[in-house]
Amino acid sequence: MFVFFVCCLAIACSAISDNIEKKVSLSIGVDPTFPPFAMQENENRVIGFEIELMQAIADRDDMKIEWKNIAFDQLIPTLEKRQIQAIMSSMKITPKRSEIVAFSRPYFHSGLAIAVRDEDKKIKGLKDLENKIIAVEIGTEGAREAEKILGAKVSKFSSIAIALYQLKNGTIDAVLNDAALTLHAIKIGNLDGLKVIDELLTQEYYGIALPKDSEYLEPINDILEELIVDRTYEELYRQWFNSEPHTLPKIAANLE
Repeated sequence: MFVFFVCCLAIACSAISDNIEKKVSLSIGVDPTFPPFAMQENENRVIGFEIELMQAIADRDDMKIEWKNIAFDQLIPTLEKRQIQAIMSSMKITPKRSEIVAFSRPYFHSGLAIAVRDEDKKIKGLKDLENKIIAVEIGTEGAREAEKILGAKVSKFSSIAIALYQLKNGTIDAVLNDAALTLHAIKIGNLDGLKVIDELLTQEYYGIALPKDSEYLEPINDILEELIVDRTYEELYRQWFNSEPHTLPKIAANLE
């Protein structure tokens, strides 16, 4: 009887061990140089909005994640070689990229936006920036767009944080920059009294990139939908951006 019990226990332990070993491990490429989406906290740990969102997806499907730090321009080539199984690295969904990879439904909606002081009720769009003093970060899309605004005086700074401090101090009228990065800079800089105008000037969507034949595409899309519906996504967004998220479509507008 004792021998029988031991044998049963061994079989049960073996089954548990097999289940643990069979837990899916997903290798995901990321360039951890784009805060607040992904950034290197220390030698062994990457943190950020995307990291936490992907972990929430993995937890729902009992998946294990292995992050691979890869330079952004090498992410798609590495995916094509099947050295990773997915990319989650603030990758904009574009028709050209969609010819090479399969994108999940959008998990982030961003684009250019205008930041102003809370009391400013007049600036609501690009037209309202004419003949105003605008601050931008050097080399960004916001800097390029600002140059097109009629009569605007453009002040260029090495970081968005400096530009926002100038806005808070009243030396400029507005800041033109990526909405998500601006919201994060306002949050971590404790820049009370500033706001980002809700209406985006451009429409950009980030998606998780996978191989065209990936078996993980459908499960990831299903879980993303769950996280949006049960407001887990909204809570996570608020933690990182101190703002309400924009509505996420099931398909990026530029692919419809």
